[in-house]
Amino acid sequence: MALARATAAIVVKGPVTYQNAGLPSLGPTDPFAISKDNFNRQGFSQAADRHFDTHWRGLFFEKNADWESEREYRILVRNEVEHDAALFVSIEAALVGVVYGEKIARGHLATIARNLLDTDIQLAEARWQNGIPQITPDNPRALLQRMNVLDNGG
Repeated sequence: MALARATAAIVVKGPVTYQNAGLPSLGPTDPFAISKDNFNRQGFSQAADRHFDTHWRGLFFEKNADWESEREYRILVRNEVEHDAALFVSIEAALVGVVYGEKIARGHLATIARNLLDTDIQLAEARWQNGIPQITPDNPRALLQRMNVLDNGG
């Protein structure tokens, strides 16, 4: 995991760690406790920056062990210049498959299938049978043809 500073933004990226934390201490080592004295003494911006620098991992990159199966990776950008600026992060190389459920809206499914055309990303449908998920591989082009929404150019 890396903490990198740039002139316009602070970027932190890395995997989330999963552990069962004890009860919060609400002391200076607790990321979810903020010292009113620090804010009064240092001012809001400086106290917030210091709190972030000290506790960024606990605030944004740690979750309860109940969520361990997610294997989540996060990218945190703190933009101090343009708060509404768009940020594009490509996940194409990380995405290996999309599994859709039987209750997905037809329009959403068509959009997903179109976006998977001409990629190596796997597509599959999940259906529940006797309380057990059944995963059936699908092909985006064949799915669009079955839905009668594949245009001649796609």
